[in-house]
Amino acid sequence: MRGSTFRPMTDYERQLILRLLEKDFPGRDALVEQVENSLVRSIDPDGSLEFQINSQVVADVKWSIPTEGRVPDSDGMVINMLLHVIDGKITELEIYKDDSSPVIKRPDPAALEIWHPGEIWD
Repeated sequence: MRGSTFRPMTDYERQLILRLLEKDFPGRDALVEQVENSLVRSIDPDGSLEFQINSQVVADVKWSIPTEGRVPDSDGMVINMLLHVIDGKITELEIYKDDSSPVIKRPDPAALEIWHPGEIWD
């Protein structure tokens, strides 16, 4: 299901990413700047995205997944959203449900519960 070409983010996709980047953590500001100059393509039916970063800014993150979000789907199963960063650049937004079933309802970005590894491991 990988999209063939990179494209600008939809308003919904941008809201989702910016929601994941609301809380402060190391490298956050650079990732926000990267989002402003990026293109994406869909990589699965659940809404996961691959990023093409068109910025020279590198994020000094401590974790390869510096931010995560979760929210229940309409069936009660949790939808997880992980932002992957490799070599200081956003590479992917991974979206999946705990039971691997398809996402039923596109989640409201405002409803996401956000956390960072640093909140637990630092």
